[in-house]
Amino acid sequence: MKDLRLPIWLVSLAFLSVPLCGNAEAQKKKQKQATQVVPKLRFQRLTTSDGVHLRCAYYESPFTKTQGKQVFPMVLVHGFGGGASDFHYLAQGLQGLGFSVAVPDLRGHGKSLTRTLANGAQVAISRQKMKPKDKASMLLDLGAVKGFLLLENNAGHLNIEKLCVVGADEGALLALHWAAYDWSQQDLPAFEVGKDIRGLILLSPPKTFAKFNAQKALQQPFVLRRMPILIAVGQGDPTATKDAESLYKRIEGRRKAQAGNAATGVFVSTAETELQGTDLLNPRLRLPITKGIVEFMKRIRSQSDRFPTWDEKRPFQ
Repeated sequence: MKDLRLPIWLVSLAFLSVPLCGNAEAQKKKQKQATQVVPKLRFQRLTTSDGVHLRCAYYESPFTKTQGKQVFPMVLVHGFGGGASDFHYLAQGLQGLGFSVAVPDLRGHGKSLTRTLANGAQVAISRQKMKPKDKASMLLDLGAVKGFLLLENNAGHLNIEKLCVVGADEGALLALHWAAYDWSQQDLPAFEVGKDIRGLILLSPPKTFAKFNAQKALQQPFVLRRMPILIAVGQGDPTATKDAESLYKRIEGRRKAQAGNAATGVFVSTAETELQGTDLLNPRLRLPITKGIVEFMKRIRSQSDRFPTWDEKRPFQ
C-alpha cells in the first residue's frame, strides 16, 4: 500500500487549521500542509495487563519527523457494539491536520476477540456475555493504548502530555473515567505519573454504562474544574439531549461558580438530527459536529505552550 496524499475533503479541513495571512511564509506553509504525504494506516497488536489481545488502528502524524514533541496524540474510543472503523473518517482527517491518532477495537469488538489467561490458555471474548465488571475492564484497553503511545513519546514522535481523547456513546463515559483516573495517579519520586490527558470530546455521552457514571468521574477536581471539554449531541433524540445537557450543566455550573464571567472551557456542538455517537461524523451528511471537533482541537493546539515538552523518556504506567 502506497502512501497517499490528502483527499480533497481533508485538504479543506487542513485549510481550516491555518491562519488566514497575507504574508508569503504563511501561504507556503498552507500549500505544504495541503500537499503533505501522510503515512499509511497501520495496525498495532497490543496486549492489556489482563491478557486481552487488542488490535489498534494507528494514523501517524505526517509531522513526527519534523515536529516530534509538538505532535498531539489522540485516542478515539468507540461505543459498546461499535468498532475502530466507526472513526475512520474522523481519524483520517485529524491525521491530515497533524495529529497522531490511535483507535483501538475494545475487547469483544472488531479484531480484539481473544484473551490469554494466567495459565496460558487462550479464550474467546464474547461481547454478548460481558458482565458489568468485564465492561469496566475496558479501561485496561485504554491503558494498553497509552503504553504504545508512551513508546512513541520516548522515540520523540509525539508528546504524551498533549494527549486528547474522543469518546462516542458508551465510549464517552469510558473516556471521562479514563481522564479522571489519569489525573488521580500519584507521582513517583523522580517522575510525574499520569496527568497527560489535556482535552476531552464526548459524543452523545449517556448517563450510565456498566459501572460508570459521569457523577463519579467528575469527583476528580481537574476534570471537573479545568479540563477543556467539548460535548456533542444530535438534538433530535430527547434522551440523548437530556443526558448531554445534564452533563454540560453540571460542569459549566461548577466552573461558573468558581470563575465567574471567565471562560469555562466547556463547549457544545449540536446537530438537528436523531443520529448519535459516531453516526454524527458521517461525511456524507455534512453535519456540523466534525467541524466543531476540528475547531476545538485547533483551540487546544493553540494553547500548547501551556503544556511541557518532555525531552526525557517516561516510565511505563
